[in-house]
Amino acid sequence: MLAANPHLRFFDDRRGYLSCTAGPEELRVAFRAVDFVDRKGAPVRTVGEFVTKGSGLTSENASSK
Repeated sequence: MLAANPHLRFFDDRRGYLSCTAGPEELRVAFRAVDFVDRKGAPVRTVGEFVTKGSGLTSENASSK
C-alpha cells in the first residue's frame, strides 16, 4: 500500500481512530486501533505515532500503550 502511495507515511489495515495533542512546540498524533471489531471490549492499542517539531514530520512507531 505504501509503495503505491508515496504521499502516505503510515498504513495499517485495521480500524481505529486518531488521538491528537497540540501544543506550542509540537503536534502529536497517535493512531489507535483495535485488533477485533467484532468482539465487545477488544483492547485498543497505539500502533503508530507521529510528531511535528519545527518544520518536519517524524515517525515514532509505538508499541502497545
